[in-house]
Amino acid sequence: MRAIIKRPWQWVSLSLIITVLILGLQAVKPIQANPPKAIDEIRGVWLTNVSSAVLYSPWGIDRAIAQLSQLNFNTIYPVVWNRGVTFYPSDTAKETIGRKQDLLLNTIRFRQDTLEEIITLGHQQGMRVIPWFEYGFMAPKNSLLAKRHPSWLAQSRDGQALTYHGKYGLDWLNPLHPEVQQLLIDLIVEVVTRYDVDGIQLDDHFSLPVELGYDPFTLWLYQQEHNGEIPPENYQNEAWMRWRANKLTQVVKRIHDRVKEIKPDCIVSLSPNPRAFAYRNYLQDWQTWVEAGLIDELVIQVYR
Repeated sequence: MRAIIKRPWQWVSLSLIITVLILGLQAVKPIQANPPKAIDEIRGVWLTNVSSAVLYSPWGIDRAIAQLSQLNFNTIYPVVWNRGVTFYPSDTAKETIGRKQDLLLNTIRFRQDTLEEIITLGHQQGMRVIPWFEYGFMAPKNSLLAKRHPSWLAQSRDGQALTYHGKYGLDWLNPLHPEVQQLLIDLIVEVVTRYDVDGIQLDDHFSLPVELGYDPFTLWLYQQEHNGEIPPENYQNEAWMRWRANKLTQVVKRIHDRVKEIKPDCIVSLSPNPRAFAYRNYLQDWQTWVEAGLIDELVIQVYR
């Protein structure tokens, strides 16, 4: 199913992604070479480490991609950033976080490059491969990333960095902090530069919960731009929300511009929540991003 957002200067594809947990796949036909081509309809699947063994099972990736091709899917969104670690061997992650990639994946796959395998097999089946930076600015509270860089964490008015995503306690990196921005940009640039990807995808977690923004750095930045005034105590204050949302938009522009500088035809995809919910709860003003030409592909998440 496909819907299109029409703008005077471009079209942005909108599709519903089907989340598929690929377990216990049966034998399938051998892979045939078939280079990816331009598409009018997106039939995509996220390949994730969450509640799925596809990345870890012997021959799981081979069988999954072959079966997805048989089912006429044409786009794969493999996870590359989740729970504060990468799912490809990353020099950036090694330097900044202290771990080159997810420990379990690294062990089971004997340090192989799973992302490279997915790209190769996907392209052989004529499928687009768009790596998915799933966790965005979100990180588990006990992750190496959160422990090594506590000053990077966003905070609520009571000084807490912890929020809850369902039953899981999570810290949020502060997207306004320049070193946090640089980490995400460096990871994205690393993927776009090193791999033959068709695009990159940001997620609904590429955002900031509306109750956060009271950490020392953000307070200082706000005061610098408001003649020493401190932010409102009401985190839902309209002007305070808009200021933080605009800062997040600036980060997206930096990412877009850097990606296009490296690879002009590389798709910048976004998979957010519905517009009002995304802005009201996570300061993610993705309508502005689309209207500014920063997003090439918009994939709305529909959990309802």
